[in-house]
Amino acid sequence: HFHIGDSLNLMEFKEGRHTGRTIQTEVTYILNDYTGLEDGYCILSIKVTGAIKITYITQYKREVLHAPSGK
Repeated sequence: HFHIGDSLNLMEFKEGRHTGRTIQTEVTYILNDYTGLEDGYCILSIKVTGAIKITYITQYKREVLHAPSGK
């Protein structure tokens, strides 16, 4: 079960493989027991936290990107 304040690392996948892109987030709101939502599921509101380091490898080069923190 999720709780407000939980930290989540969300990883991007493309064609079943991790792209190297990962963001850190914090759960800010949780909606449970909503009409039409299956049992065991919830709707989360999240915010991106801290600095994000995104690393991915393309066919031609490796790139490292830094997103601004706290935005």
